[in-house]
Amino acid sequence: MGFYHIKNIKIDELNNKISGDLADSNWHPLDYFHINDLCDKETFEEKYANFIYNIVCWNYHPAPNNKYFKLAMNDLLENYYNDAHDIGEVDTYKKYKTVIEGILNNDHQKVIKLKSERELYPELYYQLNPVEINSKFEYDYYKNKKGELYCYIQGKGLQICLTNKKNYAYPIGQPIDKDKFYEYNDFLKSIDEAGELEM
Repeated sequence: MGFYHIKNIKIDELNNKISGDLADSNWHPLDYFHINDLCDKETFEEKYANFIYNIVCWNYHPAPNNKYFKLAMNDLLENYYNDAHDIGEVDTYKKYKTVIEGILNNDHQKVIKLKSERELYPELYYQLNPVEINSKFEYDYYKNKKGELYCYIQGKGLQICLTNKKNYAYPIGQPIDKDKFYEYNDFLKSIDEAGELEM
């Protein structure tokens, strides 16, 4: 999948413009062409949010000597793409603004990894139906359309997997990663103590 190399970036908030020279990564040798306004959004806030989205999600690839290069492929911004599609580019930029400024200005105190909207509010992104489970633990249990079992503990959405009478859980909305299971040891222990859950 292609992307654009970008250089000579100029941020002009006063005139509501963001300009730069672009070159299609699929063409060699690279042939740069100047774009006077990279985004046709109305407000500067929308333009800048779109610009940051394109940098973080690698649609624009700045040169290593450009300060925006630090945003490209940054592990701390790995949830940015999904958040932008879930809540929009402007709201995503507002959510990550402090982190982005910290990365750009080398202010390490501001640079932290933020949870995605799907992690923070799984009930908004996953259709879950309440179910009754025979367990001595009074958690709220739900099933999705596939019949997968979920519960919420202290606001954390966890998916419970029941395979060969062995129970485990992982954060909802994330790929299965056994390394993440350990974070939920107390929960897993409680499920084991409850015995096999009746579906």
